[in-house]
Amino acid sequence: MTEMEKEIVQLRMIERELQAYQGQMELLTASIQTHKKAVETLDAIPGLGANDEILVPIGGGVILKTKWNEGSGVMVDIGSGIVVEEDAQPIRDNVNGRLHQIEASLTKLDAHVRELQAQYAMLSQKIQQAYQGAGDVQEPAG
Repeated sequence: MTEMEKEIVQLRMIERELQAYQGQMELLTASIQTHKKAVETLDAIPGLGANDEILVPIGGGVILKTKWNEGSGVMVDIGSGIVVEEDAQPIRDNVNGRLHQIEASLTKLDAHVRELQAQYAMLSQKIQQAYQGAGDVQEPAG
């Protein structure tokens, strides 16, 4: 395998890696949006009065219309399918902490993607120059 062929293989590997990371970034971004919405909703709970009407999304585009009862708890999945009821503030703090962790992961992943993009650009330019250089070689007149 020639040096140029090795570089082309490496370029394709970087492309696949970038595609995978971009997919992960999309998932993290969606998770960040979900967590921000949860924090925003939990922030509104202290302002709710007895029998205030609330809308509760349950997935699949379905929303329950119900009334808030004073002292109603908030339930949170703590992992492994275990759900506990707590006051809104500790749950909000937990969700906000997870939000910060996800944002930090996204920042690290974004930095890695930028590094890969730089490698891709340099390698791509090198291959292009080698390809052009090979086309510039003329056969001796005979």
